[in-house]
Amino acid sequence: RHVVAADSRGRLAVWVLGPYLTSKFWEEHKEDALSPTINFQAHPNAIYCLVFVGEILITGGDEDIRGWRWSDILQTQGSGAKKLQPCFEMRNPQATIGRGGSAPLSETNGIVANTDGTMVYSATGDNSAYAWDLATQKCVGQMAGHQGYLHCIAYRPCHQVATGSEDGTVKLWDARGFNCVATLAPTTSKDSPPLSYVGGLAVDPQDNLLAAGGGGKCAYVWHLSSGTLLANMPTPGAVQHLSFANDRLLSAGAHKGVCHWRSNGKFMGSSPTTATSVFAVAQGEIAKPNGSKTSVMVIGGDCAMLDVYIDFNYMKAFSLSFAEQGK
Repeated sequence: RHVVAADSRGRLAVWVLGPYLTSKFWEEHKEDALSPTINFQAHPNAIYCLVFVGEILITGGDEDIRGWRWSDILQTQGSGAKKLQPCFEMRNPQATIGRGGSAPLSETNGIVANTDGTMVYSATGDNSAYAWDLATQKCVGQMAGHQGYLHCIAYRPCHQVATGSEDGTVKLWDARGFNCVATLAPTTSKDSPPLSYVGGLAVDPQDNLLAAGGGGKCAYVWHLSSGTLLANMPTPGAVQHLSFANDRLLSAGAHKGVCHWRSNGKFMGSSPTTATSVFAVAQGEIAKPNGSKTSVMVIGGDCAMLDVYIDFNYMKAFSLSFAEQGK
């Protein structure tokens, strides 16, 4: 029913999407973009990622990871949003430096939960990923081995974590022992340029395929069981997001638009966007007021607008705006 988004100023915004999916709403309203129902300061600085784990919304920012009870957010009215407090806060471990000092806190660039929602894993700016027990909010493991900071992270139901790094590789980790079990990188050739960094990765719902892309202006798909590189797809710009949705792979990044691909690398088309650089794409099903369900895709990037697409139509249906009503 809801769309939740975060911005570079540390705000969280919530929109109730259902009413916007009816023709009656647009007959009575002429807004170019729709303001959020709830909008509040969740972090003192940028929020880079968010994920729902059951009824808890978890956000990752420059200094910490925060958990929010979804019921508390939904019950917020008007100025009451300013009083919202996280139900927990977690900070990535700090390295020790000379004379007993500590290195700066590292940002959290990605968060993912395991299948049963008991653990979350964070991709950070200190070249490591961390495992967190949600019951205690304690860090219980570190996955170290990348030579550059981490941009993205994904979970596999076979108890593995995948991480993408500035070093241009994807590593697969045992989510229980925290040791690296495989490293993936495209073989450099004329048709397969190297990844100068990995900016986005995704695992398909069947856990058969892994897609990764980044600074090489190309996205790649591997068969996970064999480690075989199946496809490479040239993109208009550096890749910052990848996700599997229905029968396709979606890629987006430092360019306008979201590209739609078959998993074999065949280009299907693109969705134009308001943002000139796309950071995130979310998909889901939502119930209309008449009880029927429809697929919704929401795209956000380097502007205050979120574009909404219905049933994977390539053309935008309408936009959401971070700006509050009257501002």
